[in-house]
Amino acid sequence: MMLFPALPTSCARNPRFQVIVNSIGYGNFARLAFSTLSRPSGALVADSPFLGSAIVRAYRAQNCKARGFRIFLHPTVTTTEGPAWTYAKLDEAEKSDHAARDLNFLHPPHRTAKDSLDHLRDMRIGVTDPHVLEHYDASEHAIKRLHAAGEADNWSFSRTT
Repeated sequence: MMLFPALPTSCARNPRFQVIVNSIGYGNFARLAFSTLSRPSGALVADSPFLGSAIVRAYRAQNCKARGFRIFLHPTVTTTEGPAWTYAKLDEAEKSDHAARDLNFLHPPHRTAKDSLDHLRDMRIGVTDPHVLEHYDASEHAIKRLHAAGEADNWSFSRTT
């Protein structure tokens, strides 16, 4: 049994933002053979199939009602490891049977809310699609919420806070 991060399927990647997963589930998993194919048109097709309960749970968490650049946690992921601020509850309107928490990826000085919000605003420049803007708005709200959770515990690594 192990944690498996689901790779983003619809999440824009930005090297400065550095979010490379958007959901985590606990369970078993297996990977099948990786393959690549180069089409005559020049397109490169990469295939990296995975299967198992961890994949299904991570996929379900990823498809919760919440939006934005975040890391959603399936209920099978424990809350007993790491500092208390690591796990943040989703807002009531965002919760589902498959995700009620997200992972706090902020930790000063390595990643601050100010830096993350600045990068998010840079990424938003020129975006006009309402669906995409909905994700940016949700991301901004979540970063502020995650920052407040860390501040409330003084970013302590103790489980007693």
